[in-house]
Amino acid sequence: LEHKAEGHEAGLVNYNNGLPDQDTVPSPVKKGESSVRKRPGVDTGSVKKKPGVEPNYAGAREPKALPGSDLSVVPNWPSKATEERLGQLSGVAIDIYGNAIIFHRGDRTWNGMTFKGDNTYGLEKDKPIPQDTVLTVNATGDIINSWGKNMFFLPHMITVDKKNNIWLTDVALHQVFKFSPYGGDHTPLIVLGERFVPGSDDKHYCKPTSVAVSDDTNSFYVSDGYCNSRVIKYGVTITPTGVHDVKKLFEWGKGSGPFTVKQGPNSFNIPHGLALAEDRSEICVADRENGRVQCFSLDGDFTRSIKPEQFGSRIFSVAYTKANGGQLHAVSGPEFSLNPFGKKPTGYI
Repeated sequence: LEHKAEGHEAGLVNYNNGLPDQDTVPSPVKKGESSVRKRPGVDTGSVKKKPGVEPNYAGAREPKALPGSDLSVVPNWPSKATEERLGQLSGVAIDIYGNAIIFHRGDRTWNGMTFKGDNTYGLEKDKPIPQDTVLTVNATGDIINSWGKNMFFLPHMITVDKKNNIWLTDVALHQVFKFSPYGGDHTPLIVLGERFVPGSDDKHYCKPTSVAVSDDTNSFYVSDGYCNSRVIKYGVTITPTGVHDVKKLFEWGKGSGPFTVKQGPNSFNIPHGLALAEDRSEICVADRENGRVQCFSLDGDFTRSIKPEQFGSRIFSVAYTKANGGQLHAVSGPEFSLNPFGKKPTGYI
């Protein structure tokens, strides 16, 4: 993909577009020669292993070790210039080169005025976010690609599949999108859900939260979400002309009300994030307000529930890596409390 950076002279930034046959695409040059780097195995993006040599940042403070982990935070990442462009953060994913792709809300925040009692968007529907909402950030913390202005209203989460396609959810629009690598021509390849219309049938969502995509990209899951408490699996085929044919395969976990509060298997109280572990034939769900991760077979059959004491009462996101025999990463959230010194979000492996 060749992209002319908006607002700059005609200098081209080259990206591998994620095609399956990697041999046909030149590998990026080594770090130090370019700001775009290829992901070597399982990469942690902005988080580096403590052993070995840390990047040498001029005037940087010492890296902060993460408790209970051999990981440490890379100091001064992202750059100040990048930070200044970020609004309320909603999601982050890693592309096939190890760059971070951030989905943020620009000038919008989610507050009591954002939605009406019927879950419809409560603000002006003719005023999308005017800033670029999808930013690709390299290892030095600099933005190398940005897009998404005047397209979204309340971003939620982002997923990058094995072909570098980008999947996004917008809870205000009640829609799910698939775009080509780095946004392509900014025309979505897939749009699911009806714009601004919440619902619980096969053609509608109600504040969908996340997407997980199979390695071959022929199937994907959507967690839906704040109102419907269900997970839906789809199959997708692509015609020779590039048209995506999406078919719903099945769903599970749908509640009878806005939230399913029963703590049994298959019930969710806001399925907020998804992690696909195909080598284990499992799909795991961050069951947010139940404070647990529920895992299921790829056909939606319950396999196990994970709820250690360290999770607390809320789990916001979950991710999986094949590294070290398979690891599940989860991010908890603050407890409901008026105490300003109360528990802060923490990550767990």
